[in-house]
Amino acid sequence: MPVSVRVVDTLEEFAGLRPAWDELYAATPEASPYMSYDWIHMKWAVESAGERHVIVVVEDDSGLAAVLPLLDSSERSLPFPRRELQWAGGGWSTRQGGLIAPRWTGPLLTPVIDALQREGNWARCTLTVVPEDSPLVAEARGMAGVTVERLGETIVIELPDSADEYLAGLSSNRRGQIRSVARKLARQGEVTFRRVGLDAECDLSEVDRLVDDALVVSDASWQGTADHGRAIGDPESREFVREVSKKMAARRALDLSVLYLDGRPVSFIWGAARPPATTISKLAFVSEMDRHRPGVAHMWWLIQDSIERGMTEIDYGHEFADYKRRWSPVGRPLYELRLPLPTLPSRLLHMYENRPDWLDRSVKRFLRRPAETVSSGEHA
Repeated sequence: MPVSVRVVDTLEEFAGLRPAWDELYAATPEASPYMSYDWIHMKWAVESAGERHVIVVVEDDSGLAAVLPLLDSSERSLPFPRRELQWAGGGWSTRQGGLIAPRWTGPLLTPVIDALQREGNWARCTLTVVPEDSPLVAEARGMAGVTVERLGETIVIELPDSADEYLAGLSSNRRGQIRSVARKLARQGEVTFRRVGLDAECDLSEVDRLVDDALVVSDASWQGTADHGRAIGDPESREFVREVSKKMAARRALDLSVLYLDGRPVSFIWGAARPPATTISKLAFVSEMDRHRPGVAHMWWLIQDSIERGMTEIDYGHEFADYKRRWSPVGRPLYELRLPLPTLPSRLLHMYENRPDWLDRSVKRFLRRPAETVSSGEHA
């Protein structure tokens, strides 16, 4: 079957992919909502505007067969610059595996690597948080020079038919904690749980209000003052969160809930959904309410509401897995694939990463050495 692999790297070309992209996304129900056209478009047009996106498009006689949305990144902590490709939807996602049509059974990574080599002088392509059931993982395991490394697992809350059945599957200590937190929070004032983005009728003004309230919570949480990680209230993220939330809500793919105490927002949970499954990308509560633990009550009411909506699972993500296992013992493996590209930067990177210990120490001493302010010629 004739196959063509090409790279799309302008927003104009990207816009032309929408009908086929949406059709492929609909045909791959296991694909992450962070691989949807709206999510990638907002990442490109808003959050990473000005950076080079590299959308690898694979087509066969039946049309669009696969899409790997990538982003050109640069790492300068080495003795030499390193250009690398990563998932374009990264930073928020729980799982990413591109879009691959169920009909596709042939090799994918080899033609993708060939296409990338023709397009740029990258060192490698690194695909992170790829789920175990992705065809990319199986193919990468059989390729020479490709590294497949397990990163851990995403914690998945499998939802039964009733909230009582879910509670019965938790430890008695956890059940007692959930009920205690909910009662203590209720004694502090009137508690309200609001959720938007999943209903057929989308009120964008309501989405805007809850996004604004979620940003207030983010700013007042430990995430708002942390010097690491990413919060929805970070300056480079705020506009993206606003715009992508409206885009996803218009397609019933936003999952944003806010918990209020006497009308004041105290906790939020934000993610993307693909019913009957949903995801949690970011969550936080205001720091001053730490001893009341509103996040525990919020999570419990989110689970209850999800069961009532007929949801079957909540993908909780892979970070802070020990805490998340209190809500579910179910974990699904995630992998990182490192694909070297046959270029000079790739060979330099390989040599650098496989250097002997003595060279490693020499390089580190060189990087730490203070720059000389006076040259030998000036002494003369």
